[in-house]
Amino acid sequence: MMTTSSCHRRANGGFTLYEVVVVLIVFLVVSAVLVPSFTGFLPSVRVRKAGSGLLATLGKARFDAALTARRLRVIFAKGELPSYRIVYEPDPMNEPATFRALPGEWGTKTELPEGVSFESIEGSETDPQTSEEFLEFSADGSAPAATIVLAHENGEKVTLEVDPADGRTRVVEPEEKKP
Repeated sequence: MMTTSSCHRRANGGFTLYEVVVVLIVFLVVSAVLVPSFTGFLPSVRVRKAGSGLLATLGKARFDAALTARRLRVIFAKGELPSYRIVYEPDPMNEPATFRALPGEWGTKTELPEGVSFESIEGSETDPQTSEEFLEFSADGSAPAATIVLAHENGEKVTLEVDPADGRTRVVEPEEKKP
């Protein structure tokens, strides 16, 4: 048997304070459990996305070097806003060692996502004129052995390795890393 107050409440479609508080408590408990897992997930996504972008850029530089029979470089900027870009040698006969930005999107600076930086770039060279660190792909698409480690400030890392035999780049899985 319903009382007058419960019939009146149900007819208006409202909620009691008790029901609202219970729903809020359940929501807060679920949020407290899920939020830490998502905040840990975001840095991992950022560093993997940066690794994928750099992998594509290194592949583009290798491919274009072999296709055009010209030297291409991937320039790394490690400063406050870490970034990379591709430059090429347009006229090696008349202007040797003169590099210009690759036309289009590949030649513009690609900044790493917030919190991601170059932890190390082993096997790169430094341009004596500009002091920029770079990895050079020869006219046949080959490159020196190199290891590039991208790291997020929370410790997440992605390691890329350039094979000196053919210039191909691959992502090194954590269990494959050498001590």
